[in-house]
Amino acid sequence: MEKAISFFVESKEKERLNSLSEEEKEDLGLLLLMQQSDRNDIVSEEEIMKELS
Repeated sequence: MEKAISFFVESKEKERLNSLSEEEKEDLGLLLLMQQSDRNDIVSEEEIMKELS
């Protein structure tokens, strides 16, 4: 029974992900990356600008 429920949930998750637009997928990916980041790791504005140029 548990396997059937797990399969159903996974199936619905895949269905939901497939229905997202490219922009929504990018937003979701960014959200996941932000959640994994170390909030105590601080970077100065100067370092950011240096990387962007």
